[in-house]
Amino acid sequence: MSRILSVRLVGVCTVAAATAAFAVTGGCSSSSSDSARSSGGAAGASAAGGSTTAGTGNPAGGNGTAGSGTAGSGTAGSGTAGSGTAGGSSTCTETNTTDMCDTTGTPNLYSGMTTAPTCGSTILALPNATSPNTYWFSYGDATAGATKTAGGEKCGCAGPSDCAFHAFGSGYADYGAGIGFDVNEDTTSSHGVLPYDASMYMGVRLWLRGTTAGTRGKGYSDSPNTVHVKLVTATDRHGDDYGFYCPISTDWSECDVPFNMAYRDGFCTPASAETPPCLDTTADTFDSNQLEKVQIEFSSHQVAADGGAQVTPIPVSFDVWADDITIY
Repeated sequence: MSRILSVRLVGVCTVAAATAAFAVTGGCSSSSSDSARSSGGAAGASAAGGSTTAGTGNPAGGNGTAGSGTAGSGTAGSGTAGSGTAGGSSTCTETNTTDMCDTTGTPNLYSGMTTAPTCGSTILALPNATSPNTYWFSYGDATAGATKTAGGEKCGCAGPSDCAFHAFGSGYADYGAGIGFDVNEDTTSSHGVLPYDASMYMGVRLWLRGTTAGTRGKGYSDSPNTVHVKLVTATDRHGDDYGFYCPISTDWSECDVPFNMAYRDGFCTPASAETPPCLDTTADTFDSNQLEKVQIEFSSHQVAADGGAQVTPIPVSFDVWADDITIY
């Protein structure tokens, strides 16, 4: 069963993917388009690779392969930050001075705690990881005019002086948009994503607050104020990755994603004509020993239109903060 996830945002990034606008600041990187993949069902995505260099992504299609983290062709900074119904606010309403979020569990992947005047976007390295650390990335579909800003900002779980990771945007009418990070990368200049053996752990725990509109929940339900926490592995599931749907609110709340309870939406099947072919959900198992990315996706709610095409009644908009992310 899912619980609310609270997230801290650090730095501000927006990325240009096709005609969807993103801008990059605070040590984050731009993300370019990867080949579009069609699921024939409700949309999903395995997002752009993220590192200090530009990463490849899946802004255009319904269901993309996890990005490689290698340099991409996206042009950063073409969007206008804060436009749309879920536009972010520069005013922090947090008044607490102690951390409201439970950080039980080691190691800690992300905490915005810092004494620096500005916030960064660093994800801490796990034991035995190849890379010393990785970084937040952002991604979104190619809807014309859609915009997103994501990065580190003050206003985390511990109040107005504490950093968190913040993403806000609107106008996504295909699969949606999201933020995330590579769990492990190689140490070459390409910063390619590497699988990490997380089988010794039980799950991932996150803290989130904020709002979403036009998003879906489990069973393709119309579920505003819901995020899709996706656990992307080395197995190419064409965006139909294992994960959890977590409700959020304007207060910090926890989302616990146990590996043994993660599930797929199920839109990618052997009949989907994908290469490599998708396994049926009854024949597939979550491969935690090949974990590559953790993504917080604002997945669109879609319905069947005339002729069986999938349409998004309400374009996805979001204003979400993330903080205190642990693997346990």
